[in-house]
Amino acid sequence: MAAHDHEQVIALQNRACGLRGFIAIHDTTLGPALGGVRIWRYASESDALADALRLSRAMTYKASLAELPAGGGKAVLMLHDGLDRAAAFEAFGRAVESLRGRFFTGVDVGTTAEDIGAIGRATRFVACESSPALGDINQMTATGVWHAMRACLEVAGIAPRGATVAVQGVGSVGTYLARILKREGMKLIVADINARAAEEVARELGAQVVAPEQILAIPCEVLAPCALGGVLNAESVPRIAARIVCGCANNVLAAPEDGDTLARRGEDAAARFLRSLGYKILIRNFRCAAGEIDIIARDGKELVFVEVKTRVSAEPPPEDAVNRAKQHQITKAARVFLSRYGTPQPPARFDVIGIVWPRGREPQVTHTQDAFAASF
Repeated sequence: MAAHDHEQVIALQNRACGLRGFIAIHDTTLGPALGGVRIWRYASESDALADALRLSRAMTYKASLAELPAGGGKAVLMLHDGLDRAAAFEAFGRAVESLRGRFFTGVDVGTTAEDIGAIGRATRFVACESSPALGDINQMTATGVWHAMRACLEVAGIAPRGATVAVQGVGSVGTYLARILKREGMKLIVADINARAAEEVARELGAQVVAPEQILAIPCEVLAPCALGGVLNAESVPRIAARIVCGCANNVLAAPEDGDTLARRGEDAAARFLRSLGYKILIRNFRCAAGEIDIIARDGKELVFVEVKTRVSAEPPPEDAVNRAKQHQITKAARVFLSRYGTPQPPARFDVIGIVWPRGREPQVTHTQDAFAASF
């Protein structure tokens, strides 16, 4: 709780109906905590609690980014064979009601319209999915993911039509997303722990089905995690062959540093390339108020500021993204670096490394020395 500054965590336990779970309230600075109720067959209470803490924190950020007068919360319930489902959700609803509006809940992974109805019998503070004012939440979520994916494809220079997307999880949102992607002319590879659900989507949309343990390493343009969170971790990130990761799963990173590892794959390849040429890497990802420099190295007596750009295709060349505005930003950051560490000031130059990394293949590196000039 202290690590992520949670305000309150409530343990739920009702022996009569088998209810076990947690309500986590992360932050109510801007208003009551919003968050769905998830039911899942967790391996342990510790796993359930960790999920509640991660998800509730993410809801705070979502509410803030959407400029809602609300904070973040989440509820997770443990699915097990002895659970009286209807009675458990009613008992959960009474717990929500006892908070008197401090936490407002709704549908999430594993919950059904019947579950939400049971909650609604015990509390006012639940969004019933059948409400006409809400529309189809799953479809709207999938539409939002598609627009995010389309923006990523545009930045990466990848045409949607013909691109391959690997969809991990074809529940309600994942299935809607797969339909949108099919409509846009994209090729689909799907996986789900529910093999029947994956096969149904494959029959409807002409998708290829792979085993759940294979989907993260499938060569593709886009990996769309649409199941549970935490799938990108120290073990899985090195196996990912996609250029873009964009899906609807909450907390897709097991830890914040896993995102840095994923983002640095192109820079790691560039650093290996420079070392093979005899360069000495001094600093990676130098950051200051003026901007960021990917790699600062030494080539003999010369200081080299290196910008790295990675793409899945050579058209347009990745190094073309280092435009005049980007050059100006790099120059300002270099001035800051030299003012801190460059006394006496050594000779310096600006290089650009473009990496073309087609799916499932080795990266192709283009190194442009003295790519642009800057006066110090």
